[in-house]
Amino acid sequence: MSRFGIQLKLRLFMKHIARILILSLCVVISLTACRKNHHTPEQPQQKIPLSFSAQSQETAVKAGTEVFPHNDFGVLGIASQQGNDVPYILWGTDAMCQVTKSTAAGSEDYIPAADAYWFRGFEYTFFALAPYAATTSDIELGSASSPSLAFTYEMGDSCSDNGFMIATAAKKYDGTTGTSQEIIFWHFFAKIRINISFVGADGKPVENENNVVRGIRLCNVATKGSYVLSHADKPVLSDAVLDPTSLKDFSTSENDFTVSEPILYIIPQDISGFEMYIDFTMATEDGVGSSDNFKLNLNFADNSYYDYNKVYNWNITIGPKEAIGFNVTVNPWEDAEDDFEFPIE
Repeated sequence: MSRFGIQLKLRLFMKHIARILILSLCVVISLTACRKNHHTPEQPQQKIPLSFSAQSQETAVKAGTEVFPHNDFGVLGIASQQGNDVPYILWGTDAMCQVTKSTAAGSEDYIPAADAYWFRGFEYTFFALAPYAATTSDIELGSASSPSLAFTYEMGDSCSDNGFMIATAAKKYDGTTGTSQEIIFWHFFAKIRINISFVGADGKPVENENNVVRGIRLCNVATKGSYVLSHADKPVLSDAVLDPTSLKDFSTSENDFTVSEPILYIIPQDISGFEMYIDFTMATEDGVGSSDNFKLNLNFADNSYYDYNKVYNWNITIGPKEAIGFNVTVNPWEDAEDDFEFPIE
């Protein structure tokens, strides 16, 4: 072979070696990046799969008066370990894992669609939204040092309860506790119950067939908001960042309220911008009078944020002396006995 041929062959060989080295370096960099973003702890013994035991918060408080109403939910989780800067992300950060009720006979467990495992010495924090169909891809999982879940929820055009619920749970796995994680769901919505009564000049209730509420409209209700969910001894939900384009009006005629006691559900929000209008007919000394679009003064003072899992009773009195009076009682969803009341001047 000529000297020129030998040189050409050597050049091609060196070029091939350089290409292999570059590809090997790329693989090493890729694997390093993966390890930075996701960490799976080593467990020398048999892997222990994680499952859930789900129930409604009302079940826990009222000893079984309400079972968890859904067959599935979505979950995200993060596990951290002291001295380890890289958290163990159980199912990824860009979508929730579906969890469904076990089909095994006699089992009450809920099983994730993708396996996750308990690792000794790790602190687990879970965030769940139910039902799974209501979960959104617009979510973001917080850091290991401050676990949280940012999500956006849109309730749509109906103020009827669609059953949306939230839950958090935390546990440090020491290898001796059970493998099923109890997770308790709370109602995401604030519930408003409107109680209307007619009274005479003496302030006492009056029953008359002409005393009728014909319609109620609640205006400027935000139906879409972004929240941050974190964990303490129960879920902690941040004040909403509301979408100003989501404001809607709800009325008895559109939502089939029971006029004597309308009930509606709203996403947690500041209600200081709400407006309420009533159509009613009332018997008077001069006959029967009526009023349409009577605007009620909703003055909530410093109690204008309606929180999740709370029931707000709007007690409206219609009478000939003071026209309409209004006050509010607030009940935790789980306990209808502890009322507090404040007057609306």
